[in-house]
Amino acid sequence: MIISHSKKFVLSKPYKVAGTSVQMALGKYCDKKDLFGANILQGNDIDSDEFLSPNGIKMESESHLKPNKILEKYGCDDYYWITLVRNPYDTQVSYNAHLSLTKLESLETTIKEHCLDNSPFYQKYDYVIRYEHLEEDYKNLCTILNIPYEPLPKTKDKIRKNKGYKHLYTPELEKIVYDKCKSIFDTFGYERIQFVSGEIPATA
Repeated sequence: MIISHSKKFVLSKPYKVAGTSVQMALGKYCDKKDLFGANILQGNDIDSDEFLSPNGIKMESESHLKPNKILEKYGCDDYYWITLVRNPYDTQVSYNAHLSLTKLESLETTIKEHCLDNSPFYQKYDYVIRYEHLEEDYKNLCTILNIPYEPLPKTKDKIRKNKGYKHLYTPELEKIVYDKCKSIFDTFGYERIQFVSGEIPATA
């Protein structure tokens, strides 16, 4: 999360959408009037000292505050709101890889016991960076914010080796994710996984 009073924008950061890379990149253009999510460094594969408190800005203890909480705590309703989105099937696989850093867990267990739903992060936004077009969308954002573009830093990219996800799903797991994250599918146009038969599992 970033609240930039100096440049009048808010970065609302959902889980497992490459938000850390974007937060670190935008953090370079913040100053002491601004607010920066403090737990950004957890699990990063970078030298943390450079990003611990960029430019001496104030730190917020929660890096994943949802828009309603940001509005309640800080206001900024008239700022330019930025968020990120990722295919929910891919999000679950990334979340499973993250959880497995501390406790090895199957994708089936992750989805059945705590399927990740980022939909509350899309209550308010003006600009969405799609994970699937990460660098391109970030470059366009730099133009909008009138800041210099530099390639995004690589963070947490060693956690998950295999970037594919479709082969990891069964019809049962697919349906759980679709039902849980349906608003993300509907809002951002992500397609359901089609299996060998060419049929999509029926919705409830």
